[in-house]
Amino acid sequence: GNSGPDDDTIDFPGGFPEVVAVGSCTVDGRLSDFSSRGHPRQSPEKPDLVAEGEDLTVLSNDGGYAVVSGTSFSCPIIGAIAALMYEAKPNADAAAIRQQLLLACAT
Repeated sequence: GNSGPDDDTIDFPGGFPEVVAVGSCTVDGRLSDFSSRGHPRQSPEKPDLVAEGEDLTVLSNDGGYAVVSGTSFSCPIIGAIAALMYEAKPNADAAAIRQQLLLACAT
């Protein structure tokens, strides 16, 4: 979500412990000020993962370019990584992919 920088701004479903909450970070890896964060309902600190989502240059509807920010740009990056992981290990279940994502980002 884009409700930061205050604590306890993670909304649901991202607040559930079994859901991977994706936040936005700057190009140098700092959590974006607008990115939601917190400890919802006994969950560990959220977001679980971050991907670049601030000041990104993207194609605009008018055929030009625009500079945009938001977790809506971070989430597809993590989703694409998860899809590539699943492609590499098609017998893996969702829990295994989630665990590998979390481990890879923690190191």
